[in-house]
Amino acid sequence: MVSGMKAKNRKSPSVQLDYVITIIEIKPWPPSQSLRSLRSALIQWEHGDKNSGTTKAVTPLLVPGASVGDGKIEFNESFKLHLTLMRDMSIKAGDGDTFLKNCVELNMYEPRRDKIGQLLATAVVDFAEYGVVKDGLIVSVPMNCKRTFSNTSQPMLFLKIEAFEKNNRVRSSGDSLVREGSTEMNEETESVSITDDDVSSSNGSSNPHKEKEAEDKCGSMDRVVSNQEILVQDKSKTIAAEQKDEELLNTNTRSGVEVSKVDDHQTSSNIDESLESNNLSCDRLKKVKSGGSLLDSGSWKNSSRKDGFHGGNERKDINKLQQLQRRVQNLESELKEAAAIEVGLYSIVAEHGSSMNKVHAPARRLSRLYLHACNCKQISQRASSAKSIVSGLILVAKACGNDVPRLTFWLSNCVVLRAIIYDAFEQDHISKKNIKESCRNEWEKPCQFTCSIEKVESWIFSRIIESVWWQTLTPYMQSTAARAIVRIVDSECSKKTSREQEQANFSMELWKTAFMDACERICPVRAAGHDCGCLPVLSRLVMEECMGRLDVAMFNAILRESADESPTDPVSDPISDARVLPVPSGKPSFGAGAQLKNAIGNWLRWLTDLFGIDDDSFKPFHLLNALSDLMMLPKDMLLDSRIRKEVCPSFGAALIKGILDRFVPDEFCPDAIPEAVLQVLDSEDLGVEGGEDCVRSVPCAAGSVVYHPPSASSIIKCIFGGTKKHLSRSGSSVLRKSNTSDDELDELSSPFTAINIIDATPSPSPRWRSNDGTIRYQLLKQVWMNSD
Repeated sequence: MVSGMKAKNRKSPSVQLDYVITIIEIKPWPPSQSLRSLRSALIQWEHGDKNSGTTKAVTPLLVPGASVGDGKIEFNESFKLHLTLMRDMSIKAGDGDTFLKNCVELNMYEPRRDKIGQLLATAVVDFAEYGVVKDGLIVSVPMNCKRTFSNTSQPMLFLKIEAFEKNNRVRSSGDSLVREGSTEMNEETESVSITDDDVSSSNGSSNPHKEKEAEDKCGSMDRVVSNQEILVQDKSKTIAAEQKDEELLNTNTRSGVEVSKVDDHQTSSNIDESLESNNLSCDRLKKVKSGGSLLDSGSWKNSSRKDGFHGGNERKDINKLQQLQRRVQNLESELKEAAAIEVGLYSIVAEHGSSMNKVHAPARRLSRLYLHACNCKQISQRASSAKSIVSGLILVAKACGNDVPRLTFWLSNCVVLRAIIYDAFEQDHISKKNIKESCRNEWEKPCQFTCSIEKVESWIFSRIIESVWWQTLTPYMQSTAARAIVRIVDSECSKKTSREQEQANFSMELWKTAFMDACERICPVRAAGHDCGCLPVLSRLVMEECMGRLDVAMFNAILRESADESPTDPVSDPISDARVLPVPSGKPSFGAGAQLKNAIGNWLRWLTDLFGIDDDSFKPFHLLNALSDLMMLPKDMLLDSRIRKEVCPSFGAALIKGILDRFVPDEFCPDAIPEAVLQVLDSEDLGVEGGEDCVRSVPCAAGSVVYHPPSASSIIKCIFGGTKKHLSRSGSSVLRKSNTSDDELDELSSPFTAINIIDATPSPSPRWRSNDGTIRYQLLKQVWMNSD
């Protein structure tokens, strides 16, 4: 029903509409290989706070053996919707009307048991875009997937909007389903696949400092020399005045000192243009230059006498030319460096994948830049490359924000880059000499470069820890998460279960879910059951650090005097709902100790399965382990200080006495605490007992984040398959193979060869190609080819 359609109501600020919305299908599906395993899906729609509904769960229609995007998900379910479109009175729309936004949000979930499950994708339909729909209208809106990888297609949700009249009839125009001026159904298009190892100037931003400055000054390498002469003129008025008489810039001194050639004839002709722009005649220029080479000394003498030049001016000319050539070489190096940083950092899509070669493409490309700089005669290029790489790594990591998968991607590349550089200069690192005699600053030393990379690793690692802790683990310590898990546990537990056992089951289910969410946040590919190219040791290090914080948080919460106490610190004591604990708060007993020990064992098994944490090399939950051992220990054995140090070495006498004061006898240990034990603990000298890590009271503070960088040798073995292959300073054969293939190098000079686009537009003209600004890629190509 459409009200407000009469002429007298045409200027009404609102239009009341009754629609029947049919959810037809989603295609193409699946958008990526990882979603082929999806068994069923449902869509939940929401319109405002009160109107919502859910479709039935349906199974995706997939063709066996077909590629990604060849299937679809059919729903064919309808719902009625009453909405009010508000006219935008501030816009004079002429013959049509303009309405304010009125949206329906549609969320696709993977159902799990008795709950909606995991959110897969979302879509939004704004009815204001379609106005008043009189006849049937089919629209398509993009589904924004929560997991996006390379080689993905854009799934579209197809809907049908029909007006619903008072007589319960649905208005439809038969064959005409789309009104004039409205959105038609999008045809299924071919997906555009971009691999993460492709290099293209179109999928990344340039280096904002070096590339832009260098290219703006140089334009193209065909005008490098002439532009640099202009820079010299701008820098010194005296030199600018003397340039008018410098037609001898490409000559020798009388002693036959020869200047380096310019690489090609075009550059040589540009020198002519630059000199002529400074009022030098072509006739005098020809006396000096012949095809890019220098005339003999006789011609120099004749030219000097004819033009009135003297020895002092000749030496000035040579000095200025050498200065100009140095500036050209520096700018050329800057362009090479900027191109390498661009293709190694700024053009990279930071996403996880199954190929270790692709995931660590940035590390390989950056290492080639540094190893090339180390082989150059100018040692200052080594320092410049090191600074640029470190600055670029910090910049791309900052751009990730709190996106943990992207941060993990760059952390993995930092570790691999450090390992490659360390292995190439292993002897320098061992001796700590690092060519001190020839280094003018610390950045010229390879060990300083690897130390700087390690600092970047530590910084990224700390950001990952904070993000995982606050975004994933901390929410499970609050009442909201507790209530959600309680409903699941209540439906599965029998009525005969004791209160303590019920809390243990609840805590087990909650933290199992929390650990799985943390795994998915750190590496979504590995969490989905696939192999990922990122270093698995990093996920283990992250979870070990987070488990250290969780150990302190649970320890403080369990030793509260009652479950009603509030948290005291957001890091070390953040648990606000005592139901998330494996044992009750403030009631230490033998049974609670056994229950706590059982929970710790379950946690360790899950962490081993998800992250490969080995309790032989790392002892997680050492506070909770010591607390459970203390609660189960026969209390008369605490009279011996040696046993106390063996069972709970990190507990002070005051803390032990506080735990025993609240000890509750149960069926496993019905006896009260012997008075002699309390007296011995009272008499202990607290100043002598324990060390810096000794806990004397609660709540105890959580330690700061500590990063233990993986060793370079272990990373090299992981990358090159078990046997360590030392890298020469020009790079290993693996690096050369993965960075100097003809296909990849050709892609650098054209922005469209890296993507599979069928375009009907004519090819760019040669004139356009000569000015496309890809000289930096040609220089980088020379670097990579020369490294072979």
